[in-house]
Amino acid sequence: MRNLATIQTITALDPIDGADSIVRATVLGWHVVVKKDEFKVGDKCVYIEIDSIVPKENPVFGFLESRKYRVRTIKLRGQISQGLCIRIEEFPELEKCEIGDDVTNILKIVKYDPEAQIEIQTCKKKQDSWFIRLLMRFKWFRNLRALVTDRTKGFPSNIISKSDETRIQSIPELLEEHRGERVSYTEKLDGQSYTATLRRKRKLLPFWNRYEFVIASRNLRVDQKGNSTYADVTKRYDIFNKLKLFLESNEEIEAIAIQGEICGPNIQKNKYAFTENHLFLFKVKYQYEYTDLVLSQKQVEKFAKDFDLESVPFLGYFELENDIDKLVDLAGSEKSKKAPIEREGIVVRSDKCNYEFSFKVINPKFLLKFDE
Repeated sequence: MRNLATIQTITALDPIDGADSIVRATVLGWHVVVKKDEFKVGDKCVYIEIDSIVPKENPVFGFLESRKYRVRTIKLRGQISQGLCIRIEEFPELEKCEIGDDVTNILKIVKYDPEAQIEIQTCKKKQDSWFIRLLMRFKWFRNLRALVTDRTKGFPSNIISKSDETRIQSIPELLEEHRGERVSYTEKLDGQSYTATLRRKRKLLPFWNRYEFVIASRNLRVDQKGNSTYADVTKRYDIFNKLKLFLESNEEIEAIAIQGEICGPNIQKNKYAFTENHLFLFKVKYQYEYTDLVLSQKQVEKFAKDFDLESVPFLGYFELENDIDKLVDLAGSEKSKKAPIEREGIVVRSDKCNYEFSFKVINPKFLLKFDE
């Protein structure tokens, strides 16, 4: 779970050209505009990340009323500011907290997440008909239904983890730890997260379904026969049969999982101006009996081509440096490969199978342009 509000230290304070009353503070890897003389280097503060919704009942956050209490990327005097730094003394309930403590729940801060609301509506179970509800009164029917119904619920985390890369500004220590390593990077597309898994089912009866097929949004399992965007790309790209063909050709593999981003007409304001839904793969995982294998980004690109699928744009390789600002510049250095708009950002991964680390770098110019 993402820590939206934590206790952190002001590590640097720098002047802003043409500004007398504000300065740029650095917290973790984030740059935040604060009032001059409000903090000194080394001071503790409450740092609240962008995409947070703060409680309007708390008078400390009254200045955010015009922004509907949402913390977002802004620009002041030419300086991009991402997040809030608030003196810890403003919150008496945090008096005993230490550096690094997560105070999200204590301050009643929640994530701004419009995609989650769409997920809930998309994945909401249909109500049983009156006839099924009548039969559910009988134990024999409940037992029969439980026997023939696929009882796997929720996201297929037994095969693959949820796709939710961490922003590098929140884990700056990773850059020093892996300095000098070769990494690959791909374009981050602005859409809906999609997961599909196919697992062998070892059944004795020959007529029993040999496979368990699951599709999911970022957090929830989705009805394959519905009219959602998830069901649409599953059908259009013939995902089940392609994954089945792969397992039939690779008997040693127990399960396969793919993850990608769906972009299309009714998703995130369709910034790429697509006329139909597209699925772009960014992760492929094989599950063997005793081990797992996650493909490198170049291998994901090849897998997509082999099965007539699309992958997220592969942008190349570079050697990792301990320089967050340089990564942010790289994220916004080019337009999107899918449309003449600002690139949302990049996803960086170690250039290995079963990559040791990965993170995302969001282009602040994209956030400012689309008010995100």
